[in-house]
Amino acid sequence: MDGIFLHFVKEELAAKLQGARVIKVIQTLKEEVVVTLKAKNQEYNLLISASSLYPRVYLMKEKPVPLMDPPMFCMLLRKHLMGGIVTKISQEGLDRIIYIEFNALNQISERTSVCLVAELMGKYSNIVLVGNTGKVVGAAKIIHGQRSVLVGRNYERQTQPGKINLITERWQSDGRELGKSIQGLGNRTYTLLKKSLKDDAAIVTFICDTLNENKNVKPVMLTEETFPVFFDFDEFKNKLHFDSFCELLETFFKDKARTDLIKQRTSDLRGIVNIFLKRVRNRIKSQSEELEECKEKEEKRLKGDLLLANLNNLKDLGNCSGEIKLRNFYDEKQSRVAITLDPKLTVSQNAQKYYKEYHKLQVAEKKLTELICEGEKELEYLQSVVFGLDQVVHESRLEEIRQELMEQGYIKTHTKKKKEVKNKFLPEVISLATGGELLVGKNNLQNEYVTFKAAKKNDLWFHAQKVPGSHVILRVKNGEEAQDSEIEEAAKVAASNSRAQGGSLVAVDFTTAKNVRKMPGGKPGMVTYVNFKTVFVNPSPL
Repeated sequence: MDGIFLHFVKEELAAKLQGARVIKVIQTLKEEVVVTLKAKNQEYNLLISASSLYPRVYLMKEKPVPLMDPPMFCMLLRKHLMGGIVTKISQEGLDRIIYIEFNALNQISERTSVCLVAELMGKYSNIVLVGNTGKVVGAAKIIHGQRSVLVGRNYERQTQPGKINLITERWQSDGRELGKSIQGLGNRTYTLLKKSLKDDAAIVTFICDTLNENKNVKPVMLTEETFPVFFDFDEFKNKLHFDSFCELLETFFKDKARTDLIKQRTSDLRGIVNIFLKRVRNRIKSQSEELEECKEKEEKRLKGDLLLANLNNLKDLGNCSGEIKLRNFYDEKQSRVAITLDPKLTVSQNAQKYYKEYHKLQVAEKKLTELICEGEKELEYLQSVVFGLDQVVHESRLEEIRQELMEQGYIKTHTKKKKEVKNKFLPEVISLATGGELLVGKNNLQNEYVTFKAAKKNDLWFHAQKVPGSHVILRVKNGEEAQDSEIEEAAKVAASNSRAQGGSLVAVDFTTAKNVRKMPGGKPGMVTYVNFKTVFVNPSPL
């Protein structure tokens, strides 16, 4: 989206939002804000994204999903923009910067002007709130550097010296490439115009007519190029026309933005899970080292036995050097064992001390074994959550995992009422060529649902062996048996929806659903199963 294209987006926004009132402000990502405005009994959702990959601004029809905990920048925008009236929407020349000015009430209920600046310049993109004195009130990205964006500092406008604004200036060839001498003309736009118009002078005339006289303005997406443009030529074969630039942009960015959104939101949850993974691994390592030390317990008991066995042969140890060597009657070679003694204690008391240490290590060994087992189960569970995050393709699936982590205590919730997830526990459904049907869980809650709620007792249950993965249910009609081809296909789906999906030959266990049990005290998706068979398959391509 270059500056010239953004000019037409700005014109569209100004026509629809002039005089609109702010009724809601949310943040959907760390660098993405949605301002809801009302004008003439119609609501508009204005999306502004400072994403370094997909910076953009447009009116969106799809309902935005806010972050669960509004960031400070969101709260700041609410404080200064709520109830404000849009007075002006302008652009810095033909650069990729949009200024949205508001007339709003300040803290003492006086009318004042604030400006929301959308800087849509790739990795330098930002959203900045500027007060009526020209100072920065807040920003999505606080920047230190040559052009700093700091709260309380004067806002510095971005400029492109040496480039011509075709709205206000005339172009004369100075020997430079056209794309480097004209504001707002991106390389891809220039290349497409060059193919159709051939000559730089013709391109300038075309752009000037489009900008100043609104000729040839057509929101078009070139599907072959996957690129939005503001013009149309007959030689463009694969193209889609739209009624508005905002509609075009929403269509163009829909999948890209969703992927970006899911990536960012999964990264937050992934960070939380990785913290617990590290803690569990460190805990297991520490407990395993302690368990290794418990192997000394038999040596402690032996020393106690030898001291008691030689009790009558040993004199008072008050003047003892602190160590004696006794013959080990358990050993065929009758080797001697060095025993360290506490001179302050009698022989019997020293023996009891060794027995006490033996029992202490014995109890510790049992408890540590249990704790390590629990830790390994938790590790397996957390790894399954990470796998579930890898499978997320929709916001609702992400909320399921978030809810699961809340229920398991990995995420603290400050609200008494849990947020309901719409369309929750809806697994993927795959229809087979035979008429059969597969249910595929995409996270632990879905796995729990397909296995214990959706599956009937004679349905077949599939899971990749010894790796995190989806629970796959093959529906089996009453009185019938599953076909070999259906079992093979279900196994392939289970393999491809597991951590082993990159393997060439994956072991998949399957059994009837009635043979699957929830692991006692286990977390969601953790099961045990019996009477199973194993097949080896190549994962199906996803």
